[in-house]
Amino acid sequence: MLLIWLLSYIMFVLEVSISLSFEKEEFTLKNISLIFLMYFTYCKLWSVVSTVGVFSYIKDRISKREYRWYKTERF
Repeated sequence: MLLIWLLSYIMFVLEVSISLSFEKEEFTLKNISLIFLMYFTYCKLWSVVSTVGVFSYIKDRISKREYRWYKTERF
């Protein structure tokens, strides 16, 4: 499991680094360091948000409350 996690982390960093290298003046040391932090702050916290959403949906189904998708309004 540790090997899979390590490989996914390396792949994430490589993918974003390659994307940054295509943009002029974006492949900087500051942006590279932000990529290493971004995996933990964005990717891992997204799993928390998804889990909360699933539990909320299950709770609504059990209590027979109406569940609804709230679409973001566009300007």
